[in-house]
Amino acid sequence: MLRPFLSCAAALLRASLTAAPLAFSALLAGTAPGQCYTDPQNTNFQIGGWASAGAPFAVSAQHIPLGFAFPIAGAESATYSTMKVGENGWIQLTNVFGLFGFPNFLPTGTAAALAGTAGDQPLIAPFWGQCYTAFAGGNSGVWVEWTQGSSCRVTWQNALHTLGSPSSFSAELFADGSVVFAYDHRCNGYAPANGAPAVVGVSRRNGIAIPPASDLLPGPTNPFSQMIYENFAPGTFDGASKSIVFTPTPWGWQSSMQCNYERARHSAYGAGCYDGTNSLYELHANANTASAALTGQSYQFTPVGGFYRITSGGSFLPPVAPVPVFATPSDDGQTLVTPSLPLPTPQGPRASLWVHANGVVSWGASGQTFPGTNSWVPTAAAFLDGANAGIYAWHDYNESEGGSGRIVREERTVGGETLLVITWDGVENYSQPAQTNPSTMQIQCNLTTGVITLVFQSIDGDATSQYGSEHLIGYSPAGVSPDGGSQSFATSLPRLAGFDATAMTLAATPPPISTSSSGTLVTYTQGGIPETAPGSGLHFGFTVISFGQDAPGTDLGFLGMPGCSQHLASADLTLAFIGFGSSLTTNIQLPAGLPYAMEFFAQSVAFTAPNAMNTLGATLSNGIASLVSTF
Repeated sequence: MLRPFLSCAAALLRASLTAAPLAFSALLAGTAPGQCYTDPQNTNFQIGGWASAGAPFAVSAQHIPLGFAFPIAGAESATYSTMKVGENGWIQLTNVFGLFGFPNFLPTGTAAALAGTAGDQPLIAPFWGQCYTAFAGGNSGVWVEWTQGSSCRVTWQNALHTLGSPSSFSAELFADGSVVFAYDHRCNGYAPANGAPAVVGVSRRNGIAIPPASDLLPGPTNPFSQMIYENFAPGTFDGASKSIVFTPTPWGWQSSMQCNYERARHSAYGAGCYDGTNSLYELHANANTASAALTGQSYQFTPVGGFYRITSGGSFLPPVAPVPVFATPSDDGQTLVTPSLPLPTPQGPRASLWVHANGVVSWGASGQTFPGTNSWVPTAAAFLDGANAGIYAWHDYNESEGGSGRIVREERTVGGETLLVITWDGVENYSQPAQTNPSTMQIQCNLTTGVITLVFQSIDGDATSQYGSEHLIGYSPAGVSPDGGSQSFATSLPRLAGFDATAMTLAATPPPISTSSSGTLVTYTQGGIPETAPGSGLHFGFTVISFGQDAPGTDLGFLGMPGCSQHLASADLTLAFIGFGSSLTTNIQLPAGLPYAMEFFAQSVAFTAPNAMNTLGATLSNGIASLVSTF
């Protein structure tokens, strides 16, 4: 992606942007903006999606307040004050105590499920189909927003219906009993992998008779039914850039279509690389949470310049011909180990390593210290202020307990590289009363490359020790470090450790409006640009613009940029930025008369010294998706 950008012809996008556009007067004839889809404005309350949960969710585990009593059309005596939300595009109305009538947890809905059975509670289904909101860094999630006392809106933002591009839709409930479904311009691409349809509609449920399906778009529909719906086969949904308004009547709902167009906007997606902190760690308060989080996990610490890049990865190497690290079984001991080759580290090659029985490998003139605590009680403060730089898989192990396995070491040649492998091989953990509860984990030190790998084969979950059962994993350089807080390695990697930094960012203003008579000068702002050469003060790179989006992202490890994701499908225009500040701008002029819903995408690349952040010496920003409209 990167080096070819330098030779891309800027004329390609300029030519396409200035080509004869479609006339907006024809596109907009007879229409007016209505209650159009907009991205969430208050993203403080997220109930699902990658950013908050790290994995897809099936249904919100909580009853979420609406902020008012919502009346059901045609049944004025029935009101609902809370709701539960499903990732697959539905809302079930509840009253906190209501636990019955959940829609099934299959990926798609049906008319029968929308009608329900006796006792089932009402269902609002803006897009009940196979969708999920979990692609990493994609700004995907399910959000709830309130307008005090008058409405509550749920937005499924950047939902991947299956394997295609993401789209967004929302359902807003109003205190007068009306409901508005709104869809962004991408929603027509619904194509579930299982070939099942989606159902869109509202229903009183409670086992009501199933009426004939309606044509919601363009509507209006029969106002005498307490269930209005339409089934959409894969690829047939026609609600993109539209909204459906359900208005209550004494007999049920009637529906109408509003808003054929969306506002112009720029939307961030994906994530830049890299976020960094001086010391990076994950602290588990007890063995229960540590066992669940660490068993079967592995993490690699790769030296790059003066820091480590931390990623997931690694495999357990069963001991073949090991020898004990400690001459006699140790509880809280520390010893110096001298491998056959010096270990490359961010602080330079280290001929000898300090191995602590409680899961720490460090390097320094003397053994590792644990200021403010002791070696068997992991704390963030001691980790941050230790005398030595080191890699931590810190826990209170005890190989001196009867029946415990040993802490052993051996050197292995794997793929032509020499590894010092230190294994806690079935080593006991404290428990009260004492019982057999071993753990097995490894610290693999690649003496050829300097990569250190933590592999947690099996971590005990007994938290009864009178001394505590905490686990802390991470890397800290020597001396005092600021505390960036415990991180979830399962969801926050890749990260840099060894210096404080934030990933490069990209933003765009103003909205890309193009009318029949005027266009817009769009300004891209790159923030957090690294220095081209350390100490030079110079910052250099490109804003790359494309007509294609790679929303999930392609990792550029094959180019020497592991953990950096390309979010563009092509490089159609490059705009250079250079200057003596970490925040620089580029501009593109949009002409008048561009077609409605034209999309283009942008991502920035900045260059630094090779091996300063990765072997290539480059970093990327998040992506920006831009939608052209007339307002």
